[in-house]
Amino acid sequence: MLAGSIYPVVGEYDKALEQSRQAIELTPSSAVAYALYMDNTIALGRVADAQGVYEQARRLKLISPFFAIDLYLLAFLRHDAAEMERQLAQARGDPLAEHLILALAADAAAWQGRLQ
Repeated sequence: MLAGSIYPVVGEYDKALEQSRQAIELTPSSAVAYALYMDNTIALGRVADAQGVYEQARRLKLISPFFAIDLYLLAFLRHDAAEMERQLAQARGDPLAEHLILALAADAAAWQGRLQ
């Protein structure tokens, strides 16, 4: 599973995606494996695939703060401000998810020219 998070650092997203897929096969109850797969599909611009991976994880009742982060990214890519706000609101109180989504929200504001 570690390779699924290392390959992106060197820009090897296809390899990372394959490693993430294998991690799901080996540990189908691992929320982290699904989150890594989502990360790598998002990096490859495969928004619909990333959403499908999340739906699979949700059906399996897997929970991870990383899902909220990925869902925020998907909403940003879809220009869905309401969903971005919903993910931010849901992340409140979760130290990891809230911290990372706030950082993403700052990035989104900067990208939109709203950084103060």
